[in-house]
Amino acid sequence: MTTRKGSENDLKKRKSKKALLIGIAIIVVSVVLLIGAFIGYNKVYLPSLKNVTVAVYKDNGVKIDQLAFKEKSYLQILDEQDQVIERIDLDEQTPDVTLDGHSPLLKDWEIKQKVQKNGLFERDEVYYTAKPTYLENKDFVLTFMTDERSHFFENEQQISSLSKPYKAGEPVTHYLPEPTIDEDFKGYWTLNHEAVTDEIIINEDTVLQFKTYQDKNDNWIDDFSEAFTVNFVTNTGEEIENQVIGWEGTIGLPQLQTLKEENKVFYDWYSDEQLTNVVTNESKVTSDMTLFAKVKSIPEIINTTIEHPITRKDIAIEVQSVLHEQNSDIDKQFNTKVLEEEKERKALKAYNKANNILSEKVEQVTQLHNLGQKKLYLITFLDPLNQYLYSIVAPYGQTIKVVYEDGQLFKEYAVRQDSTIILDQETLLTESSDLDRYDFEYRQINDSVFIKVQPVGK
Repeated sequence: MTTRKGSENDLKKRKSKKALLIGIAIIVVSVVLLIGAFIGYNKVYLPSLKNVTVAVYKDNGVKIDQLAFKEKSYLQILDEQDQVIERIDLDEQTPDVTLDGHSPLLKDWEIKQKVQKNGLFERDEVYYTAKPTYLENKDFVLTFMTDERSHFFENEQQISSLSKPYKAGEPVTHYLPEPTIDEDFKGYWTLNHEAVTDEIIINEDTVLQFKTYQDKNDNWIDDFSEAFTVNFVTNTGEEIENQVIGWEGTIGLPQLQTLKEENKVFYDWYSDEQLTNVVTNESKVTSDMTLFAKVKSIPEIINTTIEHPITRKDIAIEVQSVLHEQNSDIDKQFNTKVLEEEKERKALKAYNKANNILSEKVEQVTQLHNLGQKKLYLITFLDPLNQYLYSIVAPYGQTIKVVYEDGQLFKEYAVRQDSTIILDQETLLTESSDLDRYDFEYRQINDSVFIKVQPVGK
């Protein structure tokens, strides 16, 4: 009995040991499987330090896709029957890939991502395929090329050419695409430098070129083939020959010839009758124009220089010339008057002597007229660098007061001849840092009338 019980106990022990070993084996296998699964998951799904991207472009430079993979992959080039015709291996050293369609009818490339499932402990393999798609095949292919001022868009990217299938006998104008054109330009399609019309016969694969031209005035004519006529209205009766000028050419502005005889001065040419838009030698011609001369009489200028100071040195010189002539005439009148009064004095003296009336001590007092007080002079104002600012006309003996910005007197002048006065804005501005202009006006205090010159700040 004892021996039998011992055998039974040994048997139980062996069974327990076997079960323990099996349990341990199962645990080990499970752990290994979990570790393997974790490693595989980590390789395929968890972030990697070796994430790689490679850009894929069409042969016209348009970007098709961005391929993303880990460490290594490859791109299969397929034909229309999904047969692999080329394989391109990809890794972090691979440059961008350009796909060549080798056909003008190529429309696009279809890029797909594929996953090759591998074993439990092997990482799944990610790769890509590229399959071309083509335009509908017709008799011929039309290729459209743009120039530097026009382009097409594909995938929101600019391209310079595209192709279309063409059915023989159909009007070619039905196939013409509309490219995007730069602002201020228009264009048309050409074949062998001639504009494309429905009369053109297409009997082979053909390249058409788009030609742009500038048309800023929007009249469907090339600006540089146009000629514009410029007319002149002198307002003096003088006639000036019209000028014909090309696009953005400049005008040879004429000078009026008859003004001196008419005691007038020419200011500028203007493009409007209201004389608000001045035209210069740098003004560009882009349409037919009529120019109007601004002419003012010198007496008008002289009488209004306080309200409207002369702002151009050349005008001031012409006014000064007239003033000199007028003052010269006044001097002649003065000298003539002096001679006449001297003659009268001598005649009176002879008459008194002949009539023996000297004892009565009758004396004729000669009244000489101070015609000099009627003279007018040009007063010119310069800045400290002797740059011209203004000119005004003032009579002999007139007082001119230059005041600070706040109205306090700076300096006083009396007109005796043509004179120059320096205006220094840094000295005269007391409240502002920048000068806007100088104001001129007549002022009266009691019986004293003077010209006030005052700076105005910005």
